[in-house]
Amino acid sequence: MEMAGLRQESSVDYRRLMGLKRGVLEELAKTVLAAPSERREVFRRYVDGHPDLDSYARFRATVETRKELWPQWPAQLLEQPLPENEFDARARDYHLYCQWIAEEQMALLAGQARAAGPGLYLDLPLGVHPGGFDVWRQPDVFALGVAGGAPPDRFFTSGQDWGFTPQHPENISGQGYGHFIACLRHHLRHAGVLRIDHVMGLHRLYWIPKGGGGWTRGREPMSNTGPRSSTPFSRSSPAVTKR
Repeated sequence: MEMAGLRQESSVDYRRLMGLKRGVLEELAKTVLAAPSERREVFRRYVDGHPDLDSYARFRATVETRKELWPQWPAQLLEQPLPENEFDARARDYHLYCQWIAEEQMALLAGQARAAGPGLYLDLPLGVHPGGFDVWRQPDVFALGVAGGAPPDRFFTSGQDWGFTPQHPENISGQGYGHFIACLRHHLRHAGVLRIDHVMGLHRLYWIPKGGGGWTRGREPMSNTGPRSSTPFSRSSPAVTKR
């Protein structure tokens, strides 16, 4: 009945829809994990073959338990791995299960797309949410306290604050561009074509300090003298080609 009501709406109610989907997915996860089966063994092999996945699921479950993003967490929760008393194990299993079936579906779709043409056309985003798993997992990779954006122009007279935490050009260089290469490889497992969002970010990126330093919010004009991060293309391009 509730699904029928949602279908009658003139716009998508994402929260209600996700609530219904989650209820179904939680039951599916519970059923798969309840007793020994071939399906459960496939799931276990997938989880064991992706060491970061358990850390991700614990992170997501902890966010749900605490109802706040990681920058608001106490210092002991910035250490890894997250202890089991900080989250609901059922929520962790739910996120593990969702990643597994999403991977299965992506692999199936990618195979069908390659059989019919060049394959899937995917998008590599310019950055990640500052409260998300990537930044919590590898904070040294990112430039904390700033956001990517764009200076004022005739169309956006106050400039643009895109909100994401950019990767730190010197730090990712020091780690051999490991995080960036891992992102490329993750996408290219299924992509036939990969669009790199704002490819100029391989050369330079406009940074906006949080709380001041060349920018203001609201109706105040944004300074055109904000700091820019420079990443020489001769250093970042090998990370793309060696992926």
